[in-house]
Amino acid sequence: MEIHPAPTPELFDLTSDAAEQQNVAAGEATIAGQLDQRAGRYSPPSLAANASMPPDAAERLRALGYSSRQPTVDSRQANGRPDPKDMRELAARIAQVTSGEVTGDALVGALETIARADPANAQVHLRLGFAYLQRGDCARGVPQLTAAANAGLPSADAFIGIATCLGRQNDLAGAERALAEAKRREPDNPVVTANIGILQLSRNQLAPAIASFTAALARDPGLDEARFNLAIAYAKAGRRVDAAAAARDLLNRLPVQSPQRSEVERLLRAIQ
Repeated sequence: MEIHPAPTPELFDLTSDAAEQQNVAAGEATIAGQLDQRAGRYSPPSLAANASMPPDAAERLRALGYSSRQPTVDSRQANGRPDPKDMRELAARIAQVTSGEVTGDALVGALETIARADPANAQVHLRLGFAYLQRGDCARGVPQLTAAANAGLPSADAFIGIATCLGRQNDLAGAERALAEAKRREPDNPVVTANIGILQLSRNQLAPAIASFTAALARDPGLDEARFNLAIAYAKAGRRVDAAAAARDLLNRLPVQSPQRSEVERLLRAIQ
């Protein structure tokens, strides 16, 4: 009997070793090779791993950078395929993250485990960086986001996160550099444009901020924070009618039970 498609060949003599305790593949290389070729015709490794995977699970794996992705050097055998027996803990952690069953500290712990085992995975560093940001931990978040960018992640996401942290630290020059890189990578990304508007608003550059928020909302009307900041920018610029209109528009878009409504209502009362 041969185990396929395990990356480390396994061959057992079931007549004398029914419990499959003694792997004899090394001493029977010819037989193991022949069996491997025969098994490969029926379950190619490139297809077997994903054949029965639900579409949503496949999408979550793509979000972690594992779909059609070669494993890292540290997790590969000589033939380039990860041995499942050596990856049990990592596989369990990946399953937890991709299934959405863990949140908070448990999610952070799972992502930390994956990042240690697969340090070249840009998507994992990105997810971990934003998980730290959600906890307000920029000291740990920025290195993870930087690692994601350095690992070749082409999107602007890592730099948006870095800019957010630098803005919290009042490092506006650093935030501006990060957003400039984000803009270079994704010039039409409305989230990048809205964040540039927030930076401009913090510097009291009201006309550029209004232009940035307006441009972002033209591309994505659902950016509620951009609409709220547009109302603030209008109010600071003395354009009270425009500010009130932006605030009312946001109220009409927010669900009745949204916790943000009270803040928008306070802003509207202050403007009127």
